[in-house]
Amino acid sequence: MINQQDQWFNQLRREESARRTLRYSLYQALEQVERLLESDMMEVPIEMQARLRQIVEAVDPQLAYRMDQSGPSALDIQDIIFEAQDRLIKQVRA
Repeated sequence: MINQQDQWFNQLRREESARRTLRYSLYQALEQVERLLESDMMEVPIEMQARLRQIVEAVDPQLAYRMDQSGPSALDIQDIIFEAQDRLIKQVRA
C-alpha cells in the first residue's frame, strides 16, 4: 500500500514538473514571437516555426494543426500560443 502511494506521488510530481516546463516553454515561445513583432518581422522563420509547433503540440495537437494551416504569420502564431496557454491552464484546473 505504501509503495503504491509512493508511486502515485512520484507520478504526480513528474506530471507537475512537466506542466511547469511546458508552461515556461510557452512563455518563452510567446516572448520570441513578440520580439519578432517588435522588430517589424511579420513572419516567423521556418526553423522557429518547427520549434514552436512542437511546444504547442504538447498542449493540443489540434492547435498544432491550426499552426500548420496559418503559415508563417507571426500574429496568427502569437494567437495560437495564447490559446495554448489558456488550454494548459484549463487542463491544470480540471
